[in-house]
Amino acid sequence: MMEGSLDKSRPSRYFGTAAPLNLRVILNFDATEHDLRQIFSFYGHVIHTNVLRDADGKSTGSGFVTFRVTDEADFAIMSMHDRYNMGREKPLQVSYCRRSERISPFGYEHAMKLREKNTTNPPPPQPTSS
Repeated sequence: MMEGSLDKSRPSRYFGTAAPLNLRVILNFDATEHDLRQIFSFYGHVIHTNVLRDADGKSTGSGFVTFRVTDEADFAIMSMHDRYNMGREKPLQVSYCRRSERISPFGYEHAMKLREKNTTNPPPPQPTSS
């Protein structure tokens, strides 16, 4: 069973032309969609949140956050991944749901710095504007 929190205050055009970006979050088992929206809204406009649940309705410890633009998603990843605990021993794990050729200049710069440290990392695609 999956539940979600959809921001209905924004026009549906965000689901087509603006190509929203989905992040996967490994989180506290007690976290709700509201918690995700509250935390991640600091980094940009959150369109949708979702906490995965098992058949009994209990959280599986992972969820999704959808941002409006690439820069906002990059900002959330760089700020939250492996840094914010959300009431658990381990920090949150925040990443893109799937590989995307879209990357912001900020994300490109960060990926290049990581590649300098580990040359086995593939080069990132050229940045695009949001």
